[in-house]
Amino acid sequence: MTTVTTKFKYPDHLHKEAEEIGKQRQNNNKELNKRKPEQVRDISYNIRGALGELIYNEYLKSIGKNYIPNSFKGDKPLPEPDVLVDYRFKIDVKAIAKHTEIFSVNYDAHNNPEKHVTHYVFIRLLGNNECDIYSCQKKEIDDRKLWQEKTVTRNGTTSTFYSKPI
Repeated sequence: MTTVTTKFKYPDHLHKEAEEIGKQRQNNNKELNKRKPEQVRDISYNIRGALGELIYNEYLKSIGKNYIPNSFKGDKPLPEPDVLVDYRFKIDVKAIAKHTEIFSVNYDAHNNPEKHVTHYVFIRLLGNNECDIYSCQKKEIDDRKLWQEKTVTRNGTTSTFYSKPI
């Protein structure tokens, strides 16, 4: 069951770091975007994702957890988890906006046999450097009583994902 782990107040400097990382990701993904235009994401998506990862790393540091973050650098999206916690939990971090009403996980990424994730963490950005942190085990998403599979088409691009109300 997806649970609120905690409310967390994070340092303001993470916004600037996330913007720099988001811009770098956007630039690094230019070649991928040419090959796979259906996966093109705007800069705000990359910045929000980087902010979520930075916040979660800061949270883990604040509670004294052992963790190893994945590299923020690279020229393509990686199937590896965003962070390894306590040398056994492989976390994929998802950042979501305050007004978002559902948790969602991309179908292809979730079912990628090369992506060895054990948990998902959702960082709900509330404003004023505050967030809610939710977590769930990967296997929970495979339970159709809890998570629904949906397919949507936007701007001619079809994507499938799993979703659950917050």
